Order: sequence, then structure tokens, then C-alpha cells
Amino acid sequence: MKKLVYGIVLSAAVALCAVRAWATDYVWNSGADGDWEEPSNWSPSTGYPSAADDTATIPNPVNSEGVGSAFTVTVNTPFSIAALSVAGTAGHDGSVTLLFKTGYSTNAVSGDITLGNHATVTHFGPNTARDYAVVLKAGGNFTIAAGASVNVDQKGYTFVSNKNGYGPGAGRDNGRYGGEARSGNFAVGKVHGSMRHPVDYGGSVYYVGANSAGAVHFIAGGTLTLNGSIVANGTAGNVCGSAGGSVWIECAEFAGSGSISAIGGVGTDDYSGSGGRIAIYQTATSGWTSFTGSYTTAHGTTA
Repeated sequence: MKKLVYGIVLSAAVALCAVRAWATDYVWNSGADGDWEEPSNWSPSTGYPSAADDTATIPNPVNSEGVGSAFTVTVNTPFSIAALSVAGTAGHDGSVTLLFKTGYSTNAVSGDITLGNHATVTHFGPNTARDYAVVLKAGGNFTIAAGASVNVDQKGYTFVSNKNGYGPGAGRDNGRYGGEARSGNFAVGKVHGSMRHPVDYGGSVYYVGANSAGAVHFIAGGTLTLNGSIVANGTAGNVCGSAGGSVWIECAEFAGSGSISAIGGVGTDDYSGSGGRIAIYQTATSGWTSFTGSYTTAHGTTA
């Protein structure tokens, strides 16, 4: 019986070692734009962060000026890894953008997600259909540091010249989503989407440049600390404004002193866009006041 027990324990130890041997701590070493799925962009270059126990670290460049001062990492395939850290490297002031082209699929991290100073996260856009969003899930804590930004401005619906824009909130004179826009002469967009679980884009419009805002969905098993910014604002065209987008947060506790905005784009006269939608849920029964920052879904102002 003693030998049998010893054999079971030993087998478990060997299995544990085998699992840990496969874990890889990947560090981005390209210093230039590139795809997440390209092994040569990482150190070690034997693969890329894709296994459940892999970690991914993307340091930001040393300098904020000149060649190599900024780069974009494009994620084309949803990942499920153990930890993610972007930018925030001590003494470095260059910038890193993490661009998601993974549709509305969840990019999962079983541990912590840290977006450091000089990090920007966004999704592909603008689009003619609601095809992309930033969807990130942390099993542990999710930190958006001061100086970090999640920005989906102009990542929603593209503007359309000489006709109404795209989406249910599309209009000729202003885009709509979470509320009424300032009324123009030809507004046809409508208030739409879910107030409790917002995932839609704002409506775009007729005028050049007025792409609408996209969508963000963050989930954290631990504390989501926002000291940076989450921005899903509509855009000003040459006359009219598009609508703000979506920000949906689910976490155990919400903390920090940062900001969230999903405001409409600026328009001339009465042609500004409507605000978007923000929904924040925390499962902790106390501590809501841990967040001392701001959030707004106002319609756009007039120029």
C-alpha cells in the first residue's frame, strides 16, 4: 500500500513538472509593427503566446521621438494565456498600440492584465458592419495605469458620402445610439441597443470624417483599476457629428481615478451626435466608492 501511494504522488509530481516545462514567458522583441502570431517578433522565437500557461510582455520603446518610437501589435486570433503586460517599462517613453482584429471573441487571461503608461488598446475600424470590438477577460486583476488609454474613437461605423451613414443609429445630420442627438433637419437615426449590456457602435453620418465610436467589453475576476482612460467618443465631421460607442465593464470591484467617456461628436448648429452607452457592474457588495473618477455619455456640443 505504501508503494502504491508513493507511486501516485510521484506521478503527480512528474505531471506537474511536465506542465510547467511547457509554460513560456514571451517578450516582444521586434521594436516594430507586427502580428502577435509571428514567432520572430517574440523572444524566445520558438512560438508566440497561445498556451494557457504562457505569459506575454510587450515593453514600450525607450524614446518617444524618431524611428522606433512607437509600434503596433496586431492580434488576429483570439488568445487564452496566463498573463498580459503592455508598456509601462520604467524609463521608457515610447508608445505601444495593441490592435484587436478578433471580432467579438473574448481574449482571455487567467491571471492579471496590466496596461501600463504609454499603452493604447483599440480594435480594427472603421467598419461598414459591427464586426470588431475589444473584448478582454482577466481571471485576476485588470489594471489600466495612468497614461494608458483604451480608445475606440472612429472605430465604429464609417461615414458615407452623399447618403446616410451605417448602423441603426445612422443619420444624415447626426448619429444616434444611447440617446437623442441634437435635432438636425434630416436626422433618421434611432436610439438602439441594450442599456444593460452595451455592445453596439454609435451611428455614423453623411458627412466626411464623421466615423462613429466602437465597442469595449472588459471582464475581471478581481479588481479592475482604472487610472487611465477609456474613450469611445463620436467624431466631428465637416458639419455633423457621429454617435458615441459602448463601454461594458464587469468586475469583482471597480477602483481608480480615471475616466470613461462615450460622448457624441461635435457638430455645427444642431448637428452634433448622441452619446453612447456605459454599463459598469461589480459583484462586491461594498466598495463602489473606490472609483473616484468620471464617466459621461453626453451628446456632442455644437461648434
